[in-house]
Amino acid sequence: MTGHPPSIILFEDDAKTAPLLQRLIGKKLKRKRAVSVFEPSAQAETQLPYEDRLAAEVKTRGYDKATLWVTDRDLSKTRHYQGLSEPIVWKVAARFGVPLCKYARGDTDDNVFERQKSWGDAQIILPASDLDVLAGRVAILADGFQIIARKLDQIERRKSLASTLRTPADVMAHLLDRPDDAGKIALYGSGDQRMVSEILPFAIGAKSHKDLKTRLPSLMGYWLYDSILRFPGLLVNSVAAASYLNISVPAFQKLSVQKLFKPATYVGPFADPNDPHWWRTDLDELLVKSQAKDGNEFARKKLKIDIPRCLDGGKRAGLYCMVTHRPVSETNSVGQISWFPPGADLARVRKDVYDQVGPWLGLF
Repeated sequence: MTGHPPSIILFEDDAKTAPLLQRLIGKKLKRKRAVSVFEPSAQAETQLPYEDRLAAEVKTRGYDKATLWVTDRDLSKTRHYQGLSEPIVWKVAARFGVPLCKYARGDTDDNVFERQKSWGDAQIILPASDLDVLAGRVAILADGFQIIARKLDQIERRKSLASTLRTPADVMAHLLDRPDDAGKIALYGSGDQRMVSEILPFAIGAKSHKDLKTRLPSLMGYWLYDSILRFPGLLVNSVAAASYLNISVPAFQKLSVQKLFKPATYVGPFADPNDPHWWRTDLDELLVKSQAKDGNEFARKKLKIDIPRCLDGGKRAGLYCMVTHRPVSETNSVGQISWFPPGADLARVRKDVYDQVGPWLGLF
């Protein structure tokens, strides 16, 4: 095969959606990068198990070297490939160490609890109700995984540095340029069975260092996207930040207010200008330097205007409900949920939600 292989491979069985999404993703990419739609060969060896057949086909085309695979969850109408499914694509991507994200057109994701409980399972699931938004998120993922792969390669080349990074948390801390936060990051790995199952075979010598190097960008990326960025503690999204700073969500959404906290903005892999995050310790440092008791006082001092507080039932919120995605107070919420990473100390489930369905859905 000549030339560079495509960097994003799209698995989509709808003849109209595939070229449209391909074009939209191409427009969103920051750098010129090929986006290819997987088209099974009619002459491919059909006697092979589906997983082996797909592995052979993608390897022939160089797709096993791609930055990211993107797949619809329903591939039942794929031509020349009856029986192709998203789990097969996922297994083959894992075989080659290629990151994968999935989407479902028309899926409203009603079962929010089951989705929320899937932290750390290497399953990046994107909403697909708006294809333009989906394309933007795919582009951010592709850029993020590429950044991670490049930084890991730089670490590998610096032998003196690589020899000091003894845990996944140490590696992640250097990927994020936060070497002093390794201890806090480690709390996001505790209890992550996916992390354990991926790393353990290499730790006991059953797999080679070369295999680990191939899979590490995917492993680190899944961990960052699906756990560290998703559960507020080390980092906070806009709603969690507003709650933590004691600023109402509508007030915090205003550009003039968010600009005040720009020094704390997260700019690492998967940073999304439409869904920004902030470093919690950096927010704290801003408040300490200005001698403000909370973010509300800090903003009022800077802007010389009244700023609405973030309240929950008349009390300061401060925390974030992982189910409703809204601010919540400590007295009106339940914490230490088994499926929360230990480092996500700002994550909660609102009491009325927990009391209604929690015991039935394993929210304990």
